[in-house]
Amino acid sequence: MQSATSNVTMEKAQYRRHVHRQIHDAFWRLCEQRISAVDLVETNRAAKVIAEQTGVGHNLGSP
Repeated sequence: MQSATSNVTMEKAQYRRHVHRQIHDAFWRLCEQRISAVDLVETNRAAKVIAEQTGVGHNLGSP
């Protein structure tokens, strides 16, 4: 017969294994996600003006 302390220890170990498995599965689901290519979008006039004023406007424009 096992003591109450022994049962609690076993339950904690089972819980840790369960949590570890959940984290492991979530990690691999995240790794398997496909990231699509990002398309350029049209930049509005206000964004172009601000970019030019800050010196980063050389790459902005319509696709």
